[in-house]
Amino acid sequence: MFKIFKISGTSMEPSMHAGDYVIATSLLKKKFFFKNRLIIFFDQTFSYVIKRIYQISKYHLMLKSDNAKSSSFFCDKPIEKKQVLYVVLAIIKAKNI
Repeated sequence: MFKIFKISGTSMEPSMHAGDYVIATSLLKKKFFFKNRLIIFFDQTFSYVIKRIYQISKYHLMLKSDNAKSSSFFCDKPIEKKQVLYVVLAIIKAKNI
């Protein structure tokens, strides 16, 4: 399954800006956990969240934002691998649409 997400917020700048889109898939999520991979998971408060994998253990992932000037609640603690819903395949810049 493939899904398109529209980026909002600034935590992933300069890689992605508000208004950009990402194409993601759930088909490959268990096979493609590696450092710097962009993943998407769901949070009850914030909806879908996109972050970059920083560190990998057997059952958990540590995440990071690309924007060094901002901090993210989701980068303070590990998430379980099973929480990942999608891996990002491509970024579509809004200025190219």
